[in-house]
Amino acid sequence: MSKAMKKEELLILRFMQLLATLRAIFRKTHIFLESVERFKMVSTHVIPFQQIENSFENSDQETLGVSISFAIDADLKQPSDVNHASIGVSLKLWHVENRWKAEAEIGWSGSDIGWDPFDDKEIETDNIEQLIDKLPEFTETFLDHFKRVVSDIDIKGDVH
Repeated sequence: MSKAMKKEELLILRFMQLLATLRAIFRKTHIFLESVERFKMVSTHVIPFQQIENSFENSDQETLGVSISFAIDADLKQPSDVNHASIGVSLKLWHVENRWKAEAEIGWSGSDIGWDPFDDKEIETDNIEQLIDKLPEFTETFLDHFKRVVSDIDIKGDVH
């Protein structure tokens, strides 16, 4: 790295490396799900989002909410009902009110319920450097948990 590179530029590069690492971690889970015979299709998405929200503490103050989500959706070949058509996992990163947060969820998707999470875990940090340091292990651990949940789904899509 050039000595002239600014601290902010290095931080941006570290964050970009984090995104690439998270994508690789999700790709491993995607490949695992493709090998599970009860799924007919597996898809992975990366979704950036920006929203301006009013602060709860001061309704006149607006904060810029920025997030990025990684998600995997695995469609069952023979779902037990319309509300258990697919199972998925998501990881949402966002910055709001000067805090960095990551939330991981496991849930069902269906035509009547949309996304219905039944398991989640969250971390919150004071700064982006802490999030960058903690997130790969947090993500690996949660996706390993998701794989165990998927292994407990019977042929009809019921979790045991």
